[in-house]
Amino acid sequence: MEKRLIPQLRFPEFTSSWEKKYIKSIAKVVGGGTPSTTNDEYWNGEINWFTPTEIKFNVVSESNRKITELGLNNSSATILPKGTILLTTRATIGEVAIAQEECTTNQGFQSLIVNKSNSNQFVFDLIKVYRNELYKRANGSTFKEISKKEIEKIKVLIPQLPEQQKIASFLTDVDAKITQLTKKKELLEQYKKGIMQKIFSQELRFKDDNGNEFPKWEVKKLGDICKIKSSKRVIQEDWKDKGVPFYRTREIISLSENKEFRTPIFITEKMYDELIKKYGVPKENDILVTGVGTIGKTYKVRKDDRFYFKDGNVLWIKINNKINSEFLHQQFNTRFIRKQLSDNASITTVATFTIDGARNTIIKIPSIEEQTKIANFLSDIDIKIEVLNTKIENSKAFKKGLLQQMFV
Repeated sequence: MEKRLIPQLRFPEFTSSWEKKYIKSIAKVVGGGTPSTTNDEYWNGEINWFTPTEIKFNVVSESNRKITELGLNNSSATILPKGTILLTTRATIGEVAIAQEECTTNQGFQSLIVNKSNSNQFVFDLIKVYRNELYKRANGSTFKEISKKEIEKIKVLIPQLPEQQKIASFLTDVDAKITQLTKKKELLEQYKKGIMQKIFSQELRFKDDNGNEFPKWEVKKLGDICKIKSSKRVIQEDWKDKGVPFYRTREIISLSENKEFRTPIFITEKMYDELIKKYGVPKENDILVTGVGTIGKTYKVRKDDRFYFKDGNVLWIKINNKINSEFLHQQFNTRFIRKQLSDNASITTVATFTIDGARNTIIKIPSIEEQTKIANFLSDIDIKIEVLNTKIENSKAFKKGLLQQMFV
């Protein structure tokens, strides 16, 4: 007896089995195209033309670039009606958004025009469930791509339209919350970026607790303020699967972005103890800076951190009473510092930021009291951003769990 095709979590009014169908039976699959970029008459028109990098939210309405009727007629771009599911199928595979207006896309899409017997919002979530199937069917050596024909051949499990609509309505409410939180986070990040520019250009100044102005800022080399060094070399043969965490550039980047490590590595307790005794280890509020590849990413050492780090790849700034650790950490994210890193980085096959480069980096220094006020102000914004980020991730995890239970 064939097993009934029903989801684990279901609205009680629905009892019939779901059906297996080819995607081509529920939607028309339509590719995209790009008008010649050398012909100005094809561009800056009124027709939306999306690229995969613009698929960031569940819906899209206004594209970054637009094409003309002439550009449309002289390319393989096709007008897609409102409600079409834009599906990225080249390099980045499986990102989806619903078009809020008529539009076109480049060739990085195979979009789905869902027929009237099915809910486009339901199919939008259905595609997310079958994302792994898209990956499996993709081909290519330089970059992966899935063809129109392969998408049409994918079999999906789908209920009748009323159940589709009920599921879609429920999940849309969850998506709305995620979108609201994401936009709120982006606005806060934009606000912080703008306020940092005003603070570090001294357009905006803080005052002391009595309402008096702080002294003028000074401009100094980082090496004149802090001691900068690296670590004792630890060779790859000493890396272990357990023990004391060992950080390279990639781990510092993950720490700076509050992300988990992909494949953590360690050194033995014995080696760690020997290194501490001979060479020391970063203390609370010291700053680690990436020096190879993605340079200038910073991590402020926390009280209970216990680790060692890779020489050359990571620089160690020892904090003293001349500078506030959080203030310096924030200043590394300013245009003023980032431009210096870009201009002065030693470039071979990868960019490098050396100890000498760090020592010669120019920083702007107000009084320690003003540093503290600035640091506290910016840190408070970061905390609010992180709270929003946690809410977003929790909501996404909740949505993922629903997809696993509400679809077969």
